[in-house]
Amino acid sequence: MSLEESRLQKIRSIELKSRKLTQELFSGVYRAAFKGNGYEFVSVRPYEPGDDVRQIDWNTTARTGLPYVKQFHEERELTTLFILDTSASMMLGSVGKTKIDVIIELCVLLATSAIHNNDRAGLLLLSQSKKRYVEPRKGRPHLWKLIQELLAIQPADAPNFGESLRIASRLLKRRSIIFIISDFLMPVDSYATELAVLSNHHDVIGILVSDPLERKWPDVGLVRIYDLETGFPVYFDTSDQSWQRRFNAQSAHFYEIVKAAFARCQSDFLYLDLASDYMNSLVSFFQKRAQHISS
Repeated sequence: MSLEESRLQKIRSIELKSRKLTQELFSGVYRAAFKGNGYEFVSVRPYEPGDDVRQIDWNTTARTGLPYVKQFHEERELTTLFILDTSASMMLGSVGKTKIDVIIELCVLLATSAIHNNDRAGLLLLSQSKKRYVEPRKGRPHLWKLIQELLAIQPADAPNFGESLRIASRLLKRRSIIFIISDFLMPVDSYATELAVLSNHHDVIGILVSDPLERKWPDVGLVRIYDLETGFPVYFDTSDQSWQRRFNAQSAHFYEIVKAAFARCQSDFLYLDLASDYMNSLVSFFQKRAQHISS
């Protein structure tokens, strides 16, 4: 099998898996979680018991002498943009999958759901040294293009979220759905202002993907690890209980800081643990969002 055939087979396999998950887990949930940009008048029909009286078309009712109600069609035509963290820290994975593996899986699933609902989907990848923007479009051929771009990701250097969010604000003219998927291992101050501006015009959802080692280390004595984004070694004594307590407290505090940044912008925020069933967490998140929208 040639390299090109192998790549196409992988794209086809990923798309089929995502379509299956979309049908089994996301059927109706994704659509309910994101409302269209309004409703377009279609026609009128005779009133039926239980219809909303606010939808009565009084002109037609007066002309015919019988009650009629207006019918509307939801204008979907939504645009979804995925802003993905492609920094070197995405290569961490202590439970059989790296963070970039999970981010790609999530993005393909959400893009499949968006395009399945006849919405547009696009992609923005930005690190300190690279930028890649795929304009949001519809259709299965475009989904294949997105999957190709995702499979070609090679995490490197540090993230540049402030610039990413500024670019998204400049590119997206109409209100859009924006998923920011990252481990957010960067100072909140480096993107807080841009997040507030973006959230003021768009529906922003932050998804934090976390590896268990970022919250708690096993007691294995003195260890040396390398910062994936700087290349510098750092030494830790994991048997030191006071160090363990400080590490755990700092991890919890970091999560609360990121969560609070999104809360201040009135944007949704989801925490996904690589060691847990993150697909169920995602479905539950969209179900709660759909209930909130409908209430």
